[in-house]
Order: sequence, then structure tokens, then C-alpha cells
Amino acid sequence: MKLLNESPTATQETFSRDTLHEAFLDITASTYKGVQGVKKIDSGKPGPTVGITALTHGNEPSGLAPMVNPDRIQERLQSGSVLLIVNNIEAARAYFAATCDDDRKKLRSLDENMNRLPND
Repeated sequence: MKLLNESPTATQETFSRDTLHEAFLDITASTYKGVQGVKKIDSGKPGPTVGITALTHGNEPSGLAPMVNPDRIQERLQSGSVLLIVNNIEAARAYFAATCDDDRKKLRSLDENMNRLPND
């Protein structure tokens, strides 16, 4: 099933930290069904819902790249909807506020390692 009308020869784009930060601010300013950091893009036609997640670890902003231009997603979406989701908002906020790379490296998570389930 093809959701996006994307050419098979699409080029890979590179985004600056500032551009990724702007995408982060855009998504975290959004809420969907009461959940902050979720932005829904809807085609207006029935179809599946696809979720794109980013920043499970606050110091890994590259996952924001597909979220840089939600208007482009909207233009190409043929059916269904796409949810853009930022997972670890506080760690990412601290990452973007950090002034040096050493501090940024430490901001993988704030309280919990998001790769591990907590002990029962």
C-alpha cells in the first residue's frame, strides 16, 4: 500500500541542528487526543494511520528529519493519516538547550533508560 507519492529516486536531505530544533518545537506545540508532542496529518480520505516517532533518546534528534516539513507530507499523503510523535520531550528540550557537545551526550534520558522496561 502506497501512502506517500514519493519518487523511488528521492534524495536524502541533511538538516541543521537549528532546523531539527524548529521541527521539535512545532511537534511539541501540538497535541492529539490530549497527548502533547503528537501532530496528526490527515489526508481527508479513509485509510491506515502510520506513526513516525522521534527522540526516544533525547540526544538523538536525527529522527526529526521526516518531521521538518509536515506540509510536504500533507501534500503527498494520498489516504489515511500520519502521526508525528516526539517521545522524550523533556530530555530533548534539555538537549536543544545544552551549550556544548559534552552536555548533549549526557542527555540520552533524564530519569529512565527508555530502552529498558522498569522493574515490576
